[in-house]
Amino acid sequence: MEVPGKSHFNDIRLQLREAGVTQSLPTTIAVATDMLLIVDQVSGRCEFPLESFEALRNGFGGSSAAIAVRGSLTPLAALEARVPREFFPVASEDDLVRKLVAAYRDRVGFASGEGD
Repeated sequence: MEVPGKSHFNDIRLQLREAGVTQSLPTTIAVATDMLLIVDQVSGRCEFPLESFEALRNGFGGSSAAIAVRGSLTPLAALEARVPREFFPVASEDDLVRKLVAAYRDRVGFASGEGD
């Protein structure tokens, strides 16, 4: 029996490693799990391609919508300022995974082990 999201989870872990994000296994698993949950939420509520943050917000139901991040609901409005315009467009689930990995790598420092 296939575990839902398992292929994306493994893809995220591999991409983190290939991007040079060096962290402990528990931290890598936690980050990959967070990313998988984000991908699942976006895929379940939005249609690709996502041309802008506005398209993401609309897919979630408008300006008061929230997304589960790190175990709590975060208003999309609070995330909008932190998501660079270059993040969009997002062509597909796979593109979303690549962009989340790149954003995480840039945030914690390339190959630094920071964030552990």
